[in-house]
Amino acid sequence: MHKIPIHQRVSKSFFRFLFKLLYTHFAWSYDWVAAFVSLGKWNTWVLSVLPYLKGESILELGFGPGHLMHEMQKKGYHVVGLDASWQMCRRVSTVNDKKFENGVIVNGYAQYVPFSNKSFENIVATFPSDYIFNQATLSEIHRVLIPGGSLVVLPYAWISSPRWFCPASSFLSKLSNFSSDWNSQYLTPIIQSGFEVNTELIKNDSSSIVIIVAHKLID
Repeated sequence: MHKIPIHQRVSKSFFRFLFKLLYTHFAWSYDWVAAFVSLGKWNTWVLSVLPYLKGESILELGFGPGHLMHEMQKKGYHVVGLDASWQMCRRVSTVNDKKFENGVIVNGYAQYVPFSNKSFENIVATFPSDYIFNQATLSEIHRVLIPGGSLVVLPYAWISSPRWFCPASSFLSKLSNFSSDWNSQYLTPIIQSGFEVNTELIKNDSSSIVIIVAHKLID
């Protein structure tokens, strides 16, 4: 069995710890850090999932600052947001209250989605941590999606520009979980949870993103 070197495990744990702080105690700085590590592309990356959403009802897992929720509402979707960070929930509900007067914000975990079976046509998550590939999470996603409903995930993005400051940005992006080494093995638990899965790699001159679109199989 292949073992991950100790220094890599320590490094990964350290970055996860820093990311957790960014998402909780330092939630106020999230947009600034996201813009910096993505060279200003963060919102563009996040909104790239919009063309993949069909229907009317959407559950967003880990909505963060709420920018995607706002855009989905502008397009007429019925949006519900679920986030484990009460700091993000408070930020969205107090700072952006006018944006979400018709939406629902819930503080909770994706492993215990507090909604009934077949409640949503779409579930979306952008730059989620490893919880999105957890079997408990996928089981709950499968439960609350309608037959034929879709899970849309933007797991990773990375800078590919040759400009001199990109290596630093690429390194710092790991701090915010905005990039990683993509591996198709991450699709296995989604397929095993009862989904038909497609992936798209979208490239431009300076960055690349991966989008997963998983359709719940009809029994």
